[in-house]
Amino acid sequence: MGSAARAAGACRAVFAAIGATVLLVTAPALASAAPVRPAASGVSDSRSATSQPHWACANGLCDAIVDPRPSTAAGLRSDVFNRRGPEGGGEEGGIDPEELRQAYAIPTTGGAGQTIAVIEGFSYRAAAKDLAKYRARYGIPACTSASGCLTIVNSAGGAPANHGFTEWEPEVALDLDMASAACPECHIMLVSAEEENWKSLGAAVNYAASHGATEISNSYGLAEETCGAECGEAEADWNHPGIFVSVSSGDYGYDNEFVFGESPSFPAALPTVAAVGGTALKKARGARGFKERVWGERGLGLGTGSGCSSTWAKPSWQHDPSCAGRMTNDVSAVAACATPVSVYDSTEGGWIDLCGTSVSSPLLAGIESHASPSSRSRPGGEAFYTEGPLFDVKGGSNGRCSVAYFCHGVAGYDGPTGNGSPDGPLP
Repeated sequence: MGSAARAAGACRAVFAAIGATVLLVTAPALASAAPVRPAASGVSDSRSATSQPHWACANGLCDAIVDPRPSTAAGLRSDVFNRRGPEGGGEEGGIDPEELRQAYAIPTTGGAGQTIAVIEGFSYRAAAKDLAKYRARYGIPACTSASGCLTIVNSAGGAPANHGFTEWEPEVALDLDMASAACPECHIMLVSAEEENWKSLGAAVNYAASHGATEISNSYGLAEETCGAECGEAEADWNHPGIFVSVSSGDYGYDNEFVFGESPSFPAALPTVAAVGGTALKKARGARGFKERVWGERGLGLGTGSGCSSTWAKPSWQHDPSCAGRMTNDVSAVAACATPVSVYDSTEGGWIDLCGTSVSSPLLAGIESHASPSSRSRPGGEAFYTEGPLFDVKGGSNGRCSVAYFCHGVAGYDGPTGNGSPDGPLP
């Protein structure tokens, strides 16, 4: 993400990708595809028949990682938890909606009248059918276009082009499924940007904000050092006062260091959004039934993004002592490849496990759809500093840093997990 090749490529009209080469997309919108993602040691550059995780968007910006089970065949070991087999009770051993609701005290009802928008680089033809499969399998009421619950549009309000294979299919499926798991009664709006550049993605966010979205999830990003003025020109597109806007913080550790980066990710570093980090979520004894640590899997070259921005100023509601600029993150939820979630995506063969901070952003958007209007309307991630409750995530690391809380899970606020993970929606 922060390599010299990627930094140079990011100045082009089509922005740099977070991934390594998978299948080349031939649709006109991707003709000048983004530069190849810097390789991470334990993540496959292509779809694999083995148990090795592989990038969903190898030529794109999304933060989803496909994690076949079991993950021990390649001799991989998580730095957080041993990869000894499935952690969840869902299909393919992924964490299922009931477990997510238990882990984060998510209400089983509520959210009617809310609309969660998920912003995607592209859509795919089977998105609605795949969502129906997921919801039916896990006992979630149907959400269809015919009923008015599901809306699938591009940023102009028309039907998405649904270009052949775009690599975003697992990302789209993941976002739809996580929003459904956290808020079964919410309406869902899938907005396809049609092109992978900040102008198009920003237009999709703006469309969602002006067409009834009450929460907007963004599961993509790029190290801020690589996009320069282009990020600055686009930042207003993620500023929608009164609407909860969540953004994944990325999958390459503190300052994107696992790919030699030097900064946190855009648009997560914007002070107008809630920057969402990642944790490893494991079953445990006790009333909650789960425990969490910072997501850091050095053997895979992966971990939640975090960092101190040198581009954007610290918002008035953030008070950590050692970062003069905007510090990411504000809040966190499950993202580790050692503890993936169960998702249905027919383009990947059906039931799959997915990980990355692409999990935590739509999940947070769904959880906050249950929050009070006053909490949701606070700017950026402010509500997570002034409200509660949250689980304080301690232990684990997402890289190397000179200030402990920048990259370690410590008591109270820390960069990788922010103020913690949700213990129910904010009041």
